[in-house]
Amino acid sequence: MAKYYGKIRLKSGGHPINVSVEASTNSAATKAIEAQYAGQIQSWAKQMSTTPN
Repeated sequence: MAKYYGKIRLKSGGHPINVSVEASTNSAATKAIEAQYAGQIQSWAKQMSTTPN
């Protein structure tokens, strides 16, 4: 498992927030963040990657 990092914008506004999760693949990391912030994500400011923000 690797640590994946990303940045999301929430529908409530404000600055993008940094997110991170342990996952086996990029798509699994994305799905985990989308599940954690269900219905709150407006857009991805930075796609999930193993490189910190």
